[in-house]
Amino acid sequence: MVGQTAKERLVGSWTLVSLTAGEGADQSLPYGPNPRGSMMVDANGRFMITVVRSDLPNFASNNRMRGTPDENNSVVQGS
Repeated sequence: MVGQTAKERLVGSWTLVSLTAGEGADQSLPYGPNPRGSMMVDANGRFMITVVRSDLPNFASNNRMRGTPDENNSVVQGS
């Protein structure tokens, strides 16, 4: 890492270890307790962040493409 820029040190995949948001009295998050997430950064500085609830339900069919309306709604609202 010696000689690398901060940008170069960020390139890669990262796992979420904690999450805080907002200031003041209401710092509630829509992700519930213990959210899961990741961040990927490329060499051009572009990044992608994904955060999801840790308690997302499994699909009964074990296939997200065949989720019921309730299952799909739960997953979309939890991410």
